[in-house]
Amino acid sequence: TLSSLESLLLRGYSIAGIVLLDTGYDNVTALREYTSRNLKFLSRDGTPLFSDPERSIICLPELPPLPEPLEEWYESSQVKETLISFNESLDQAWLTKMDHLQSLQQHISGKDGCW
Repeated sequence: TLSSLESLLLRGYSIAGIVLLDTGYDNVTALREYTSRNLKFLSRDGTPLFSDPERSIICLPELPPLPEPLEEWYESSQVKETLISFNESLDQAWLTKMDHLQSLQQHISGKDGCW
């Protein structure tokens, strides 16, 4: 997961969140700690990559075994509540990015710059 994150960042992608499935290894805690400690992980606009790792890096419960259908899993309160919080985090990240872009546009438009 860390290698994938670093590869995407090096390729210029903006990462607003990460969703993991519970595999019994507690990767979500390790990933949250790593991204919190290593502030060198910056998004392209110079802001911290994850302002709130608890909401931006989530872990959903383990999937039911095959051939059990996923409807009950999707309908569980744990999945629903976690995804609602995650979606709110993504919305906030998008709004923050748009505000930053708007401020850049206003800053440049007053000068002899090109947007």
